[in-house]
Amino acid sequence: IENRDNTVRDGISLDSIRYLMAENSGDNIYPPYIEVLQDSSGLEKNENGVVISVPNYDTGLPASGLLIWHIDETVIQAGLNDYSVNSNLEQLGVDLEEADGAQDIGYPSIFMFNDPTAGYFGDVWFKGNSQYDLANPGMEGISPEFGPFTQPSTEANDGSSTFIRIGDISRASDTMSFTVSNSYVLGGYPDSSLHLVTVVDIDDDGDNDILGGKDSLFIGVVDSSIMKTYFHNLSSNDFNVGFIIQLDHTLIDIVEYFQDSVHHYRYDYYIPSNSSSLLYHEGIDSLVFPVGNSDFSSVEWKSQSQWNTHSKRVFASPNNFGIDLNASGITVDDFGSPVLKWITNTFHYIAGIDLDLDASADLLALDENGLLFAFNSELILMPGFPIEIPLQAPILVRNLFNNADPEIVAKAVDSSAIYIFDSQGSIEYRIVSHKNDPLIALGELIGQNSVLTQSTIYQFGPASETQGNEWSFEHGHPSRTRTLNLDYTFDKNHSNILTRCYSYPNPIRDGLGTIRVETIGSMKVNISIYDLAGFYIRSFHADLFQTGHQISEWVWDVTDMEPGVYFAHVAASGENGSETRIVKVAVIH
Repeated sequence: IENRDNTVRDGISLDSIRYLMAENSGDNIYPPYIEVLQDSSGLEKNENGVVISVPNYDTGLPASGLLIWHIDETVIQAGLNDYSVNSNLEQLGVDLEEADGAQDIGYPSIFMFNDPTAGYFGDVWFKGNSQYDLANPGMEGISPEFGPFTQPSTEANDGSSTFIRIGDISRASDTMSFTVSNSYVLGGYPDSSLHLVTVVDIDDDGDNDILGGKDSLFIGVVDSSIMKTYFHNLSSNDFNVGFIIQLDHTLIDIVEYFQDSVHHYRYDYYIPSNSSSLLYHEGIDSLVFPVGNSDFSSVEWKSQSQWNTHSKRVFASPNNFGIDLNASGITVDDFGSPVLKWITNTFHYIAGIDLDLDASADLLALDENGLLFAFNSELILMPGFPIEIPLQAPILVRNLFNNADPEIVAKAVDSSAIYIFDSQGSIEYRIVSHKNDPLIALGELIGQNSVLTQSTIYQFGPASETQGNEWSFEHGHPSRTRTLNLDYTFDKNHSNILTRCYSYPNPIRDGLGTIRVETIGSMKVNISIYDLAGFYIRSFHADLFQTGHQISEWVWDVTDMEPGVYFAHVAASGENGSETRIVKVAVIH
């Protein structure tokens, strides 16, 4: 952001001189700009007519005010060697945000008498810019604002939101004022010194605190602000932290990892005085990993092999889930009988959450290509998934907007943006993020729903009560339990038993199609398929035992079927009655 002032004398600019000369001419003819520039701006020339001195280098600009530049460092770095920083007009490395909402500079002009392609007064930001008011109706007489919802907006080039707001822009002058804020970033952030490690209620007052630091770890007790108290110097960049919360004390276990050994430190944090003391330090000639329980009352130490298994599991109800190292598919533990499904896919990360709020754990799984899948408790793919945007672990889930349904939060695989998806996999927000700023946690901080990265705290309104329906850390919980404990039951009193049924693909072209039926509180589902003449073709049926939102699927092989239109009569029945629907399916060979 820079202030440019094109006045040639106090309160007088070339534009005002031209305007006055045109008004006084009687025929509203504006003198040439270059003529006024040379005659009235105090230029000095040598004997050859070459300009050798300019009293104000902003004089040649079309207006005074703020110039706001949009800098894309990725484009700049890619184009430096071949001089192509601004070769693509659709994605400039250095771009002027034109206050009139148009992108004229650099494009061919369609105007007969005025050429805005080199810039004109409407591009400059100042209170009273009539062209800004035209692009932003309702802003007349108000100080201009450049923000997420203005034209132009503060979006990044990839369409993600920065949430930056530049407001209260004053009138043009040699000194101008404005405010800069971010509507979702906590004041004082990003903070490159934060190096957030985890979030936990370390002083047991009901409000979360933070633990962070790079070379030295600090405890950040959160009140109206965050007060840092440093207590441990790190010798390794690879470490874990665990907690045991007791009356007036919190024990903090720090485990620093080296090639084939660890150093274990235990600190006693005394809550009344906000002070820490080292209880003991030991070296261990093997790799061990602390895993606490959900109430921070104890810590279990796992070996390398035990941790490798634990870190690929989700413990939940009614089923547990797991992926094996270097193996395909997902194992669902159904009443003690493990079943391997989705064996043609390789997954690297899983997280547990109840996406459809039926009090049964669903599963989020990230495959080797970064695509995010969501499965119900029976490992049936849920609507809206997989999300066709490459993402990276961790995948975190929590209700951020107090709208009942949980939101899914993850960073893009190239780390350039944070995505927030709804429970159906649709994008709600895409937020610009620094590439070296990993996603750490979701949760309540200072009474607000927060997304926390290593250096930034984003906040989205009053804290939500999740009743255990959250996967807010890489391993679910700050103590790395990888457990989903849902503290609510499913409301069976729904008006519809049969919520949705369809065939995919439709039309069926490659011999195999899938008929999908989604029900609530159903005990039986029957499907009868008929051709266009009403002749019976075949049927499918299922007895359902799981509660909540139920998904049933059948694969229909139409290889030997005649091309045409078929009707599937779907009937679902339960304690609250029965419902039927007709699904039309086309078959094309």
